[in-house]
Amino acid sequence: MEVRAYDGISTTFQNAGHPLIFAVRGFQLLDAVEWGDRAPHILQWLTPHLPLHTEEPPWVNVVRTFHGDPAHSLASLRTRLSAPKDAAALSLRNLILSNADTTEICQGVYDTLMKRGASPRGVGSVIALTAADVMQRVGDDNRDAFVRAAHGLLFAAAVRLVYTHVQDIAALPLLYTSASYINVLQKELGQQASTAAAATNTRHALGGGLIAPALLETLSEQVDTQDLNGAIASARRYLRLGNDARALFATIGLLAARVDAAADQGHTLQIVQAASEEFMAWPVPLVDVDIDSFLVVALRAATFGSRNTLVENDVY
Repeated sequence: MEVRAYDGISTTFQNAGHPLIFAVRGFQLLDAVEWGDRAPHILQWLTPHLPLHTEEPPWVNVVRTFHGDPAHSLASLRTRLSAPKDAAALSLRNLILSNADTTEICQGVYDTLMKRGASPRGVGSVIALTAADVMQRVGDDNRDAFVRAAHGLLFAAAVRLVYTHVQDIAALPLLYTSASYINVLQKELGQQASTAAAATNTRHALGGGLIAPALLETLSEQVDTQDLNGAIASARRYLRLGNDARALFATIGLLAARVDAAADQGHTLQIVQAASEEFMAWPVPLVDVDIDSFLVVALRAATFGSRNTLVENDVY
């Protein structure tokens, strides 16, 4: 059932990718509770959200046409025995961030999978990192634009997560859709001035000491005071000392939970979840690649979201 759902959604798109995001997170929840008799409930919830062709952007038709061409069959991936070459996927970053059209983007993804030997997970991770790069183009003075840009990461992270659950080639066209969406999104956003650009390049040696709990406490205080530069420096220091990334992102998640979900439709916590999953699931063969963007966008989301005063008062 899960594969069929992804197959049906794979070359469709509407509402900033929410149908696929809903499907992936819904199945993720069912996995956590071991499904049981709950499957009908997710179908009843998901069906009204499925994309309608009449509400799609024009570029999706190009994706469907490309995938429908027999020359672009992915069937041979079923029998490929060679080890994945995920480093080959890195070239997609520049392609997606270029002025290439949708056909060129799809061809790049196809060649990366079929000719260069990258795995679907590896390709998905690189697309997600590219989506985080796009978020860095938007400044923190425009929260709506930041959340809009974040939908690229939310969608790309959901696509990458699909391949941790299913191996069927019916789900592979999601990579075309994901890469094409990020490409179109970055063109729409343009090269906006970003206050985050300066922040990501600033490395302050601030307080916090060498003990992990102390560093996390310092990080929390910096986020509370919207000291983004300090928070980034503390987080980087925490990781450089070899501490557990899960505890770091759990702390950021708790801070994000204080943001008023009614003000941003819950996107802040979703951004932190997606960024943390991508950071911790980054392919081992690509360990030398800088994935700092995931950390920075998570901190930006938690730092500049509108606070829920009821939660703040309860915490303090």
